[in-house]
Amino acid sequence: MRIAITGDFHLGFNQDALAQARNALDACKDAVAIVIAGDVFDSRIPRQETLNEALQLFSQAAESLSSNAVVFELDADGVITGLSNYPPILAVAGTHERRSKGLANPIHLLDSALAAVNLHARKICVQKDGEKVVFQAMAGVPEEFSRQVLKKMEFKPVKGAFNVFVFHQSLAEAMPFGESLAAQDLPDGFDLYVDGHIHWMMELIEGKKRIVIPGSTVVTQMRKNETRKKQVIIFDTQAGTYETREFSTRSFLYRDIVFENPATSAEVAAQVDSALTEMLAAGNQSQVPIVKLKLSGRLANGLESKDLDLTAIAKRYADKAMLHIDRDFERKDPLQADAEELQKARSDPRGVREISVELFIEALKRRDIELSHSQAEELLDALCEEDAARAAQLI
Repeated sequence: MRIAITGDFHLGFNQDALAQARNALDACKDAVAIVIAGDVFDSRIPRQETLNEALQLFSQAAESLSSNAVVFELDADGVITGLSNYPPILAVAGTHERRSKGLANPIHLLDSALAAVNLHARKICVQKDGEKVVFQAMAGVPEEFSRQVLKKMEFKPVKGAFNVFVFHQSLAEAMPFGESLAAQDLPDGFDLYVDGHIHWMMELIEGKKRIVIPGSTVVTQMRKNETRKKQVIIFDTQAGTYETREFSTRSFLYRDIVFENPATSAEVAAQVDSALTEMLAAGNQSQVPIVKLKLSGRLANGLESKDLDLTAIAKRYADKAMLHIDRDFERKDPLQADAEELQKARSDPRGVREISVELFIEALKRRDIELSHSQAEELLDALCEEDAARAAQLI
């Protein structure tokens, strides 16, 4: 059976997200089933326009699939429940979609609308021509609780089927920093493991565990790794092999510019101008590319990052590139350091929500309010949704 693997559409992030998600799904239309490994949406509460676009997107994807597969669910006792009204499109909530306990997330809405099957904590089987592929999944959870949740859920493969485990977390073997799961923490015995959250495609073989990461379909973090071509994975469960398919996206160009010797403002501007001219020389992009420059090294005595005036360059290239410039020079005043920390936070792999919850917990502690992570997350949701009664109960 050919299953398509993709993820991290981040619908609602920007104008590219919807178009590139559509292109990714178009590349999957000859597969029997499609699995989407989280962060379908960029927000836990998407705008109604974004939800409407998503429903249309999934409806079109379901119509284009040539599959006549049967989709059903297995309960803990092996009892089968038919899901005849669902397309063989399976999804799991990521970290961007996570909401506190008891609240519906956007993947629940897709499931209720019969647009996609919510995989979290379920055994979903796709069957065609006598072959069965069973999918199980854990939605994105706070990194510090991921091992605990995995153990509690006790995932086990189903006999007589090709078993796929889907999750949406940082993975130590792919992102060796911070607190995260490692391959050894994943449940044993599955034929294939699919991870979202990480925005560049890769395959990892760790012992008997084969892990594929499809990467994102849109650039959100502007890291160097995201310059790689965006692709979907088409996995053949019988052959145990896969192919990758590129799809049309806006180009992302990245360059580090390091000043080894103390540089003046004019020298920095000249280097930036030269780099942009060279990077854009090909000129064969169908769309204006995203360009990120990271400037680092040393500045001339008395010169701070904030003193660098690159507005003229930005204006000159405004119609040629969506330009982003990070400044990470050795000499920093306190205000510049704070600004650069905020810039780094934008690309933090934990995401804005996870950072927000942690900052909220710290703020509560300063006011002598001790709440668990889940309680703080629920309180933050209540405050954001202006539900004063629920917030008062939680405090």
